[in-house]
Amino acid sequence: MSKNVKILFFSLFAGLFFVSVSLAETIVLKSGKTVEGKITNRTNEYTEVDFMGVKLKYFNDQIEKINETKTATNSTDPAQEKELISIKIKGSGADSSNKVDDIVDFIKRLDGINNKIDSIVNERMSKALDPKAVKMTDQQYESIKSVISATKERITEVEKMKTPTSCKLLKEIFLKKCKARISGLDELLEKSLPPGEATKIVERQNKEISEISKKYSLEQQRIIKEYGVKL
Repeated sequence: MSKNVKILFFSLFAGLFFVSVSLAETIVLKSGKTVEGKITNRTNEYTEVDFMGVKLKYFNDQIEKINETKTATNSTDPAQEKELISIKIKGSGADSSNKVDDIVDFIKRLDGINNKIDSIVNERMSKALDPKAVKMTDQQYESIKSVISATKERITEVEKMKTPTSCKLLKEIFLKKCKARISGLDELLEKSLPPGEATKIVERQNKEISEISKKYSLEQQRIIKEYGVKL
């Protein structure tokens, strides 16, 4: 055997020695998304998977199936192994923008804005709608206008926020709630109703907003479960 052939043979052998075959699971969700990683825990209720060092939890009713695949990785280069996994996940159609930290930051920020609007509405509308008054004063009109203005400002703020793909529907529901509130308050100003009558209209509109709020909560819970988010 020539010297060159021996060197080639040794190189190929060394390469094979340092390449290991590891088992990875591909979790196919009912939403159509796939996540590839190592399953670390499986119970009757949920499955936990190690995705590039991040622990994700999926409830079993969210999972369509789990496929086991073999992935060749270089055991001497953990960084390269992580990069290979990342490439495979992106190629499978999983959304690389759905980082857990980004989702947590977005939800917390959106909740903060939502709570602020609710606080403004409760404070200013209680002053604007006095059931005993015969007619709304200029000050009461200004209170309603200030609520509309504050809500529009928050809409602009939310529309400019960088939104993870998984949170787009949550954002849409939030904006729908804000616009429904503005629409109802605009109706009050246009009709120039006395506070007693205006209160009845607001109560009817609050029911609509309450239904939207329920959808918001359900969508937030779905995101928390699907992506293993801890707030």
